[in-house]
Amino acid sequence: MNGEKLIENKELRDRNIDRVDVLEHVKEILTLANTDFSTVELVSDYYEVDRDTIKKLIQRNRIELELDGLKLYKYNDIAEVLANSEKGLDIKFKIPSRGLILIPKRAILKIGMLLRDSEIAKKVRYLLSQELPELYCELIKENQLNFKKYEEEIGNYLDFTFKKENVKRQVKCGKYYLDFIIFDSIHIEVDENNHSGYDKAKEQERMYYILNNTKYWTIRYNPQKEKPYELMAKIFELSECTEVGFNLDWGLTLNIMDIV
Repeated sequence: MNGEKLIENKELRDRNIDRVDVLEHVKEILTLANTDFSTVELVSDYYEVDRDTIKKLIQRNRIELELDGLKLYKYNDIAEVLANSEKGLDIKFKIPSRGLILIPKRAILKIGMLLRDSEIAKKVRYLLSQELPELYCELIKENQLNFKKYEEEIGNYLDFTFKKENVKRQVKCGKYYLDFIIFDSIHIEVDENNHSGYDKAKEQERMYYILNNTKYWTIRYNPQKEKPYELMAKIFELSECTEVGFNLDWGLTLNIMDIV
């Protein structure tokens, strides 16, 4: 099944609507305080598009999205939702007097199935298209099924090697998010399958923006072809031509002066 067929085929969308776990395997999704709901603004941040794009998509597909739980809540109703829910992240916001559109995860996923010009939505559709979604699902010891992002695996290696306080995740850069920043100097981009299937022009635009609006050194890592230790080797190799200092767990400090 081609992921892009989801855009045109409602039957395929409905067949996959319960796989909301895919959202978190692509990137972190924010919800309102103590709820499983997001807003137009939070969903636009997730898919890295402007709010008007999400608003127009909702207008064009209102009936279908409402069947998946999207709803305009009045002020008093929102207060009740916040009071009765237990999950979610703490996001401070103001409730407009006219009410607010709240979007549950099923509808957020449906938006990803319909949104054409978003690299995040393309990644969501790609994962949904996998009959064996090994990109985010693996069988671990004791026969327990554990869903993990490649980013989480690499994050664990980075935290262990360079100390957690030196590793930042999902760092916002304009309308984009950077997978990892270590020592506020090196950007690690995890490129599943080298981002094959992504729009090449959009990918180049993204990297051009990052390179021209940050001072980070960028390392791209493909977990399908490389092992985590190979990424660590790349990072240390980069240290040979930069002035980045690495304070490791075992007390060793590596920098350009130590190595040359």
